[in-house]
Amino acid sequence: MANKDKDWIEPTPEQVRRVRDALGLTQAELGRLLHAAHRTVVAWELGERRMPLATWELLVLKARHMRRCPVDIDATCPPTPTML
Repeated sequence: MANKDKDWIEPTPEQVRRVRDALGLTQAELGRLLHAAHRTVVAWELGERRMPLATWELLVLKARHMRRCPVDIDATCPPTPTML
């Protein structure tokens, strides 16, 4: 599927792992946080599957809410969209 929202790009496996590490979560805990299977998180971090943009946005929003996101996450993610 083409990326219709040019401001958001799919995360790299390294970005997924760095955010998880910054949140202090295991892969299983990240899966529960994002409503995904543990094996899915493993596949994202190994580069076997690409994390959907909606899931990446959810992770970024939750990380910002928890105020424990990596400093450089803002360099790879646009500002959180505002709700109208």
